[in-house]
Amino acid sequence: MAAVGLAQALRDLENRVAPLYVVSGNEPFQAGEFLEKLRAKLLQAGTEGFNQDVFDAEQVSPVDLLASLDTLPGLFDAPDSIRLVICRRFEKAPAALLERLEGYFQNPAPQTCFLMIAEKIDRRKSWIKDAEKNGVVLEVAEPFDRDWPRWRTFFEKRVGKSIEPQAWDALVEVGNRSLALVSSECQKAALFVGDAREIRVEQVREVCGVSLSEDIFQLSEDIVARRSLAAMLKLHRLTLGGESEIKILSILLRHFRQISQCLGFLESGVNDPKVIGPQIGVPPFFVPKIMELARGYTTASLTRVFKRLADCDYLLKTGEGTLWGDFCLPHFTDR
Repeated sequence: MAAVGLAQALRDLENRVAPLYVVSGNEPFQAGEFLEKLRAKLLQAGTEGFNQDVFDAEQVSPVDLLASLDTLPGLFDAPDSIRLVICRRFEKAPAALLERLEGYFQNPAPQTCFLMIAEKIDRRKSWIKDAEKNGVVLEVAEPFDRDWPRWRTFFEKRVGKSIEPQAWDALVEVGNRSLALVSSECQKAALFVGDAREIRVEQVREVCGVSLSEDIFQLSEDIVARRSLAAMLKLHRLTLGGESEIKILSILLRHFRQISQCLGFLESGVNDPKVIGPQIGVPPFFVPKIMELARGYTTASLTRVFKRLADCDYLLKTGEGTLWGDFCLPHFTDR
């Protein structure tokens, strides 16, 4: 079975739960949306501790993972109950783990739904071919420019409002063309309009703070360029205004991904903005600025950046860190 998109995976889920799912890609909104629907389909309230296990592929013992996959649902569950086993960061799975799972991929347990989440997968590997044969591979990525109009209907259903075309364009721009951020802005706009049936462009401009979002993009550029004083002042202003550090981190991640992609083009000898722009998701006239910023990095330094971003994201979501202390300060001192 070929890889599918989110809409197809959700339609298929209504009719059948596959024993194997692989979610591949670095776009968090679609991965989270599918996981939420899968949990709602399989888990009844209060059963999560019995019928769901979550592992990290880099750290899990093959014995423990296989034991969980072969565990039957609880004694008091319905006869057709299915357990959910989630393994995150599956791109980090060591060869020994994949070898032990080879037989399972070929003959997965019917009482278990095994969900693997990976930023990327090597489609040449035998395990992914078995997963495609016996399950579903869902690929998630930020939409291309031509795809954004199709998402308008998805979010209209999600928030229960129609969205004026100009309002949708404004939401996409305010959300920095990131599904996770656009989703957040749609929710804010829907709450703001209350019982009204339509979200209009003037309401988006009022509630979503277009000028504040522009400040976030400027802050992101200051951090990428290591302008520490300017970044500190903008971050202080934004957080005092109630802006989410997780949202700022999401925009930073997207900015650094563009830097990384652009650096790859430069290192391969490609420097034409008309070629690079569509590949990294920005208009060609933005490319020279990104190229200038990319020249301040190396592959090794960007590897450290993405590691710090991942660590900071974890700390922010667990309430144990700050964007300034856990990402910005180490980043500004790392040359």
